[in-house]
Amino acid sequence: MVKQVRPLGQDRHIPEQNPAAAAPAHIQGVRAPSVLPDKKLDVGLDVILAERGLLNDDAQVKPTAINPPETAATDAAAGNGALVKSEPDDVLVSLIDPSPYQPRLVIDEVELDLLAVSIREAGELRRPIILRKKSDGRYELVGGERRWRAHLLLGWEKIRARVCELSDAEAKIEALADNQGEAGLSDFELGKAYRSIMNDNPSMSASALARRVGVNQSTVSRCLGFLSLPESIQDYLKKKPRLIGTKNVLKFVELSKRDESVVLQAVSSMSEGKLAQQGAIRWIMDQLNAGKEPPRTEPRALYSKARPIGTIKVVKGKIEVSCDHESDAERIATLVAEYLQTVEGI
Repeated sequence: MVKQVRPLGQDRHIPEQNPAAAAPAHIQGVRAPSVLPDKKLDVGLDVILAERGLLNDDAQVKPTAINPPETAATDAAAGNGALVKSEPDDVLVSLIDPSPYQPRLVIDEVELDLLAVSIREAGELRRPIILRKKSDGRYELVGGERRWRAHLLLGWEKIRARVCELSDAEAKIEALADNQGEAGLSDFELGKAYRSIMNDNPSMSASALARRVGVNQSTVSRCLGFLSLPESIQDYLKKKPRLIGTKNVLKFVELSKRDESVVLQAVSSMSEGKLAQQGAIRWIMDQLNAGKEPPRTEPRALYSKARPIGTIKVVKGKIEVSCDHESDAERIATLVAEYLQTVEGI
């Protein structure tokens, strides 16, 4: 049969199909519905299932609206539903005390000045701070210390705030969640805050904490890695939390296990601006390797019960054994192989 030749640039003719035949009414034995239900994006899946009787009768389901962006982080941090809090109101700046649970170790003065200028130009606070009432009538700051300090710099008497009912544990989590803003915490600061919360709640896992503060579990695990550094090195990070980056922290942990004093010397130079992180790692490696004995290339004598049987030397990663004419080379090789079977860690 002669094959038909189609002119270049001309598409092959495909016969038209009936649309009804082209779209099957069912797929793999499942018949397609004739009418699709309306979308219900304003309620949760549990509500829809309850309406159709697909949940247990014991389950108590209440329709819940989606949290607005402003309160989503707060509600997630509380973990036990929405927090009881007032509408934003003006509070005297002089009646506010700093939070004892502030996870931020260092507040950059330059960034604080810039924030104060931004608030002054805006004429108002875009995001109210979060407070809780104290027994003496004053307020304790929960979230927004940089904004509060900016008002102190500006000399403003009042600040826009929300007053919430929070336990100590909730205040600690809320302080952490509030700092996930424009000037975020360093991973070291986050790691210390995560560890503090987990110490207060021994049953709380890293995954549970991640859900409470609204981050990935990998983020929590990565930040907790900073706490594996020796305390002497963490002391430098308390003054300069971003001195060691996340990509290099595990390397510093590993090197610290080999010689903490050498790593501490490098971190000190980093703090003084004499070394960058990668340069510090290279310097540490050079110092640690400098103390190693170089491979010996001169032949060494081999003895068997005080009788010389030959020589051995290392040449470019190879071991060369020379046997005397009276020695049994095969026997020596067998003994060496049997001995190596009993040695670990080579």
